Amino acid sequence: MRQFMIRYKRLTALLLAALICLSLAAPAMADGELVDVTDAAADAEIETAAAEGDAAAEDEIEDMAAIGDWQDETPAVADVTGDVADVGAFDGEEPPVSDGDAVRFVAAVSSNISDNDYEVWADVVNSYLVENSDGTLTRVEYIAGTGVVVETWSSSGAVQSSEVIAAELPLFGGFFAGQTYNFFVFGQMNAEEDDSVEVLRVVKYSKSWQRLGSLSVTGANTCLPFDGGSLRMAETAGKLYIHTCHTMYTYTDGLRHQANMTFVVTESTMALADSYTGIMNIAYGFVSHSFNQFVQTDGSYVYRVDHGDANPRAICVTRCPVSGRIYNVTYGTALTIPGESGLNATGVSVGGFEIGTSKLLIAGNAVDVSDEETYSPYGQRNIFVSAVSPDLSGGTVTWLTDYGSDSAVTPLTPQLVKLSGTRFLVMWEEYNSETGAGCVS
Repeated sequence: MRQFMIRYKRLTALLLAALICLSLAAPAMADGELVDVTDAAADAEIETAAAEGDAAAEDEIEDMAAIGDWQDETPAVADVTGDVADVGAFDGEEPPVSDGDAVRFVAAVSSNISDNDYEVWADVVNSYLVENSDGTLTRVEYIAGTGVVVETWSSSGAVQSSEVIAAELPLFGGFFAGQTYNFFVFGQMNAEEDDSVEVLRVVKYSKSWQRLGSLSVTGANTCLPFDGGSLRMAETAGKLYIHTCHTMYTYTDGLRHQANMTFVVTESTMALADSYTGIMNIAYGFVSHSFNQFVQTDGSYVYRVDHGDANPRAICVTRCPVSGRIYNVTYGTALTIPGESGLNATGVSVGGFEIGTSKLLIAGNAVDVSDEETYSPYGQRNIFVSAVSPDLSGGTVTWLTDYGSDSAVTPLTPQLVKLSGTRFLVMWEEYNSETGAGCVS
């Protein structure tokens, strides 16, 4: 197993790992009510906690200002092109230099330390590593102001090749290394709620990074794609599944709500095969607000995981047949979250979702959610893994840490790595507020 050196932001943290093999039972969930991101009652609860000196609530007030206010800001418009830029055209970096007969490439510099961690809602994933069949690694990373950096690294840690792919729209959504093709998703704002405006573009590349085609999605009930959540992709039987989120068109209550949305793309033709961007309930796979999104497939079914705060207030899982429509789903819960519907602060984050031989595994961190009366979204978090039956009929939650309310240690959002159908690796960072450093439990 390769080991990578990791530098941590504001602390020196230690990576903890646990190998798990689990089983469980999960209750069914009730449909909730559509609630606006800036719900007044929810804000009042946060402000009350902050007035009492709750540091986490104070941070939440700062975070709350970010979502829903995007209309006041207009992002810079990128040069819409799929061409590959000159190698070495990185911010502040030198171009490739000659070392005798060899060319030595310089790696692009970025800051992505602990970017997988979140307290309230997630963000799109900018950094990816792909293991190649020849033992090399491909680094794919979106760097604002530069574009998408694509580097090939040897097993000994040397950069063998480097290029930059220009972002085709102002917003980066995500990257997926498929079996035959590579895919990018870009997006842009649609503040006027114009159905003719392109809000999403899915771009197909060959494995040698030649642009092969694209799909443009217009309107789609979307004012701002990727807002208040993430984007992840999966593929099976020639179909690409994109699960993400958006701020939607103005609702009948005069507000713009946030929710998940899903697209299915036929890879060979880059045609839109199916999608769901409307407003309904969890019985259609709709989750609002959805603060993080995951998608996986076993070839027979497509599974999606959402971190919801209202409709429903839970980490929920949906399943639909590959041969069916994306909104014809069955559903269940991996973790039920107490508290007021629509309160953005849930005390929960989700870091990984994988399909095992007999279970669906979801890793995250969470406060104590066992008692509605004592629940606080600003309490002590611990790492958990929820194992859900593939038919979503039941499941169990296993806690991997047990830090008490008086602990100075905060375990951050974990990562989940599939080693086999029965063995998985859970990794996370821990921060000690007293020492400002990492610690080992």
